[in-house]
Amino acid sequence: MINPVLAGVGAIPVTRDLESPLPDMAARVAREALVDAGIPASEVDGLFVTPAALSGEPWMMWAAGLAEYLGVRTHGLMMTENGGITALLALRAAMDAVAMGRVKVALVIATDTRPLIDTGHFESFVRNVTFTAMSLWGPVEGMMGLGAPVPVYAMSAQRYMHEYGASEEDVAEASVILREHSSQHPLAQFRDKVTVEDVLNSPTLSPPIRLMQAASISTGAAAVVVAAPEVLNGSAGDAVKVTGWGEHHDPSHFIPREGPITSFVSVQQAAASAFEQSGRSLADIDVAEVYGVFGATELMIYEDLGFCEKGSAAAFVKEGRSTFGGDVVINPTGGRISFGHPAGATPLYQVVEVVRQLRGIAPGGQVDNANVGLVHAEHGMLNGSIVMVMEH
Repeated sequence: MINPVLAGVGAIPVTRDLESPLPDMAARVAREALVDAGIPASEVDGLFVTPAALSGEPWMMWAAGLAEYLGVRTHGLMMTENGGITALLALRAAMDAVAMGRVKVALVIATDTRPLIDTGHFESFVRNVTFTAMSLWGPVEGMMGLGAPVPVYAMSAQRYMHEYGASEEDVAEASVILREHSSQHPLAQFRDKVTVEDVLNSPTLSPPIRLMQAASISTGAAAVVVAAPEVLNGSAGDAVKVTGWGEHHDPSHFIPREGPITSFVSVQQAAASAFEQSGRSLADIDVAEVYGVFGATELMIYEDLGFCEKGSAAAFVKEGRSTFGGDVVINPTGGRISFGHPAGATPLYQVVEVVRQLRGIAPGGQVDNANVGLVHAEHGMLNGSIVMVMEH
């Protein structure tokens, strides 16, 4: 088996709305990643992509159309989709293809954009909304009108605050730190610093979640080149290895059918598998990008990954242990809440950030002596998680 490496990365700034056609966004990040890897496009023989936009208009045969648009001939071509972990599934497929020798240079591209909602055609609008709700939430919650996942996460946040005595001010601290991080990052959507008071005065979405504690629906694109070491030549020194991979999925979707809603087995199990495979422990992690889409959820993930004891994440953040100069730097991008959240591309943005951190060339705040990094992504309400351990 070949040990694939992450040879090059590319990403564009996260924005609210689409500013250029999706194929152009994909081509831009693909070109950047290939230049970064020092590999010409003619050597790409695998293309692994996410849907053009997870909740947007469908692009039929997006992978094949993108291959034509990029002008690449492939021995491996695939599009994957499963909510928030979509981009990491594409990355995993690319790594497997290289490891098995089916391809030597695999290009992974993830894109997403805000959905276009046309309320001018009422029947079509209702049909699309109904189909989306039923397919996403099922015949019970879908029929009851549950559309966005915010209320589900709000129930989890309420329960967490009740169980561990966390106040709204405590939870708001995470948003403040994340915005401090994103204010330094040139790719981040939100760059202005905020205070606890700003967070608590922002509009309520579903109690206790407020606007500044929620990830946006954003637009973006990122790319990663996965290659066999033999093709790298002079750029081998910049390659990053994935030394640990953990994956766990509960038999539930969004609303857990069993167990707590303030602690997530998928995170714990995926992390344990990744650390076992890598031979590393949590104490070795210098920088981490985690997939916290709401304020209290962010704290729960810190705890379930093992960065702090259960119920202590608010204090962990307030004491400065999750930022520069602390125990570990978590979400130097600003995380999903402040960096922006083009869901289909988000995990690949996380990988891009950790690769650059481990190389010592992060465009925002650079973590000193970063040698080991972690990426976490989830789907549903943490019904499934992937954890990666990465080393330079």
